[in-house]
Amino acid sequence: MENILKDLYHGNIGFDSWNYSKDSPFVKAAQKKLDNMTALTASLNNSQKELFNGYVSAQGDMEAITRYDTFVESLKFGILLMIEILPDCKGNTDIVNSIINTAKGGADGTDSTAKGGADSEQ
Repeated sequence: MENILKDLYHGNIGFDSWNYSKDSPFVKAAQKKLDNMTALTASLNNSQKELFNGYVSAQGDMEAITRYDTFVESLKFGILLMIEILPDCKGNTDIVNSIINTAKGGADGTDSTAKGGADSEQ
């Protein structure tokens, strides 16, 4: 199940990413971020730019891990919710136990982020 979740998250399973219109709040916020980043980096010396780029890179890594973990946990919650409301699954403890064990950290009970997190199979 973990590989399917990763493929779905990374866009390898038939879903396209969002396309935002030019006047959307997201595009406006992204432009503001770019303008501020450009002004900030123009005011930094080379040593400061190197430190700042390291910070930005680490922040991006953290955001990717957080987005992936949120995606996986939300999908698992949705599956558990479906099991709760679908009468055919209520009596099938094998399906329920398998999903619950996977939701607790993978089929083998380990934490998926300890294996490399969101970036391990991009």
